[in-house]
Amino acid sequence: MPEPHPKPRKSSSLHRRINAVIFYSLLLLIVLSPIPFGSNRGWSWSLCALIISMLTLVWVINATSRQANISLSLPPLIIYLFLVPCFWALIQVSTFMPENWYHPLWTMAADALNTPTQPSISLTRDDTLTALMRLISYGLVFFLAFQFSRNAHRARSLLKWLAIAGVVYALYGLVVYWGNINVFFWIEETTRITSVSSTFVSRNSYVAYAGLGLICLMALSLSNSAHSQIPYTKAPITRLQQIESYIFNSWKPLLGLTLITAALFSTHSRGGAISGVIGISTLLLIYVIRTKVKAISLLASLGGICLIILLAYSISNEALLERMTQVETGGSERITVFKITIDAIRDNPWAGFGYGGFDQVFKLYRNEDVQYIYDKAHNTYLENSFELGVPAA
Repeated sequence: MPEPHPKPRKSSSLHRRINAVIFYSLLLLIVLSPIPFGSNRGWSWSLCALIISMLTLVWVINATSRQANISLSLPPLIIYLFLVPCFWALIQVSTFMPENWYHPLWTMAADALNTPTQPSISLTRDDTLTALMRLISYGLVFFLAFQFSRNAHRARSLLKWLAIAGVVYALYGLVVYWGNINVFFWIEETTRITSVSSTFVSRNSYVAYAGLGLICLMALSLSNSAHSQIPYTKAPITRLQQIESYIFNSWKPLLGLTLITAALFSTHSRGGAISGVIGISTLLLIYVIRTKVKAISLLASLGGICLIILLAYSISNEALLERMTQVETGGSERITVFKITIDAIRDNPWAGFGYGGFDQVFKLYRNEDVQYIYDKAHNTYLENSFELGVPAA
């Protein structure tokens, strides 16, 4: 019989090496992207979009050249729901739509300036294209993570990297907050630090990241406890020995959970704290349903979580509790912003004002009751309905 040709074996090895490079590049992108102000600057989100696009292109070429199986095992409805706002954003910036679709402000501007304009549904086409670029970037990150997570080892590595990053950013935020260090990396802060925001511009942005890191670390801890097995010995193991073994194996994730929870509380974000509790509760509910854990183990886990929460709360301060029991001026003004946003949505409920254009378009509707500058609606659902229109949102 003829000997098998060695080329496919080399090709397979090269394919695996390329995939490994793509995977670890993806991990580095995800872990490092919060450093430049949470990637909340034009250069940083553009760089992230460029990197994830290149990684996806290389992955697709590598997969198709070897005819590897590309998993699209998502419910079609989820894929369609993601593509609808993407296509609608492209329609919003198009200048070839029916004239009655365009916002009348374009005609008013042309009459006032006595110059022809290219009208569109979006009032801020550049902002719409930028927001669409970011949205597609998030989709590509999810797509690559979904493909690589079909491998259990890589899925666990992804979870571990996210959990470790969550702990590191929480530790940095707490050090800056407790030490009252008025330096944001290399930039000196002029205002007094009153809450933890880590490397993010806003504490409300960081609290969402901290909550996701907390869920990742909690998932890892539950996975470790579920798969940990006491080695077989002839001598019986006492309850004290079991507790010692658990503490020895779990002190690192418990310390990480405490740090992230303390950082989350120290953001003093009411909505973030509530969202974090809902996320952890959902994770525990899924864990109980999927693993059919015993009641004693569940109570032990809940007791440990409550202990971590109390410890983290004692480490942080009572500012969050005070904010939970009061409505401050900024909070009441935010409700006014919600009402104005809803009124604006009623003016254009179908087409929207342009994806990513809240910052500019809201200025047309704000009144004397709004003192601060709002570049976000502080409510994603209202903001999406304002920008995209209700159907696409």
